[in-house]
Amino acid sequence: MMDYLEWPTKINLAEAPAARAYYGFGHYEEEYRKIAGNWKMYRLRLTRLRTVPLPDDHPSPSGRMPAASTDWLPHGR
Repeated sequence: MMDYLEWPTKINLAEAPAARAYYGFGHYEEEYRKIAGNWKMYRLRLTRLRTVPLPDDHPSPSGRMPAASTDWLPHGR
């Protein structure tokens, strides 16, 4: 997987010291369980293998990136 994280101001994370954004590369591990006849996600783990901090003046990606939404969660959780 590849993701892009951006904050409105500089942050101080171990993965991206004094950066405003970073690209992350890694993978997900998923585990599902069948509960009452329906498959449910039981566990999700994100492992980032590499992060690339981006300086404060780095432009945002120009591609279309969907906004985060909780519409797909039951009861908007």
